[in-house]
Amino acid sequence: MTTRQRKPNAPIKLEYDIEPSDSAVSLAVNPAVSPGVSSAKTTSLRGKLKRSLDAIESADEKVKEEEKDDHVNVMKANKLAKTAAAAAAAGGGAPAGWLQTYEAIKAMRGLQTAPVDVMGCHQLADRTADIKVFRFQSLVSLMLSSQTKDAMTATAMGNLKATGSCSAHGILAMDPKALDGHIKMVGFHNRKTIYLQKTAQILVDKYGGDIPSTVLLHA
Repeated sequence: MTTRQRKPNAPIKLEYDIEPSDSAVSLAVNPAVSPGVSSAKTTSLRGKLKRSLDAIESADEKVKEEEKDDHVNVMKANKLAKTAAAAAAAGGGAPAGWLQTYEAIKAMRGLQTAPVDVMGCHQLADRTADIKVFRFQSLVSLMLSSQTKDAMTATAMGNLKATGSCSAHGILAMDPKALDGHIKMVGFHNRKTIYLQKTAQILVDKYGGDIPSTVLLHA
């Protein structure tokens, strides 16, 4: 029995010609080196490579512009912080132009939606619940958010609200392992399970399950 060996495809030589004054890239496929490549395939290869190089160049320019904008914004923020710190140290009150800077930042911030806008702590409590429950859930979301991304905090709060027991009395009565399971996606969930129940205990014992309007600290 004779085994036929497949003849390897002829190599394709690609030559690039990039003029310093022109960003366009021209591709030439040398038919003398690649006699098996048809003109149609050559045209197709040239088009695909041209589109790929254009896409890479466009993406690179976009990244450079974003890096430039980020650098400028960081420099402005650092300058403002230094100015404010110097003014505070000198007892001169608010730095000059602070209101204009604030309004500029506010305007820029209004042009885009960040995760905190839809999943921040201020958005996670049930606004249809009793006002005491709403306040408690706001506190819980704040406690869970430490060292945790907004999306994970939102997931944990959704789990707790789904139990129907996300109130001071409900959290206090919940099995610790079950509570930990509901919030396991947040950072330091084991410790937060303990802190949540301790906080609920204080609120139930001293404030009727509500959040006090003021907190007095004693030495």
